Amino acid sequence: MSIAVDDESIRMKYNLKANDQLEIPIETLMAVKKDAEERYQKTVQFNPGGSSLNTCRILRALGEENVLFCGSVGKDVNGEKLLKLIQERCSTAVCLCLIEGSNRCLIANIGAAFRIELSWLSSEAFDEVCLARIFYIEGYFVPERFHICQWLVEKIGKTGKLAINLNAKYIVESLKEEFKFLLKACDLIFGNTSEFSTLIKVSGYTSLTSCVDLIAKDTDKDKILVITDGEHPVKLIEIKNKVVKLQEIQVEKVDNVQDTTGAGDAFVAGFFFAYIRDRSPWECVQEGISVARRTITQIGCYLPEMRK
Repeated sequence: MSIAVDDESIRMKYNLKANDQLEIPIETLMAVKKDAEERYQKTVQFNPGGSSLNTCRILRALGEENVLFCGSVGKDVNGEKLLKLIQERCSTAVCLCLIEGSNRCLIANIGAAFRIELSWLSSEAFDEVCLARIFYIEGYFVPERFHICQWLVEKIGKTGKLAINLNAKYIVESLKEEFKFLLKACDLIFGNTSEFSTLIKVSGYTSLTSCVDLIAKDTDKDKILVITDGEHPVKLIEIKNKVVKLQEIQVEKVDNVQDTTGAGDAFVAGFFFAYIRDRSPWECVQEGISVARRTITQIGCYLPEMRK
C-alpha cells in the first residue's frame, strides 16, 4: 500500500524517519495506515508485493513466462485483497509506504509469511520446481526460516543458481552468521550500498575489497555480486576461478521520479531477464538499470505498460 503525503506530520507522530525500513507491530502499522488514509485518501494505492513478488511480477511483465512464486498469506481481508490483485494483474503480510517527495518510509508486518513450512516444499510436487535455472531468496524470508534456506542450498545449490537479496540493514544486522552462510552458498548476491556496508561491518571485514577477497578465497563457486546505490554507479563484482573483477556501471538520471519503492526489486527482475538469456553480467546490469528506471516513474512497483 502506497500513500503520497505532503509533509512529515504522520511520520513524526509515530517516530518514523524519512527513509526508515523496518518491521513494526501490526497494531501500530494499522494506526499509521488509518491516519494516512483519512488524511490522504486520494493518493492511496494498493499494490501487490513485497520484494520477491515484485520481482516475479516485473519479470513476467517483461515477457518471461516461466515464473513461480512461493509464499503464504493469511485468511484475512489483506490476504483476499492480495490474491485478487495477483489474479487480476498477472493477519497477511502488510507493507505501508509513505512517499514524501524523494523519500520513502517503509513499515511492515510480516504476518502469515512467517508461517511457511518446510513440508510445503519437501514434496514430490516441488521436485519439478528444482529444475529452475534460478532460485531467488529474499532477505525478508531468512528470519525464522533459515532452516528452509539451508534445505534449499542442499537441494538446489548443486544443480541450479541460487540468488539472495540482502533487502534491509536491520535484517543483516540481526542475522550475521546466516548471511555469511548464504553469501558463501549463493551464486548471485544483490543489495544496495547501505546493506552491503552493514554486512561488511557486522562480519568484521575492514572494507568491501577485503570482504570480496575472502569470499573468493573461501568458495569454489563463481559468483556475481551487484551493489546498487540509487542514481550513483552500480558496482558489478565478478568472482571467477577465485579471481575478482570489479566494474562500475553508470546510471542515467531520471527526471520524473514518482516512487523509488521496489526499484531494487525491478532491477533484479531486469537482471534475471537478461541472465536467463545468457547475456553477459555487464548486459544484465544494464537491463536491470533500464527496468528500474522505468518503474520509478510510477507509484508502486510497476512498468508503465502494466498500468494500461
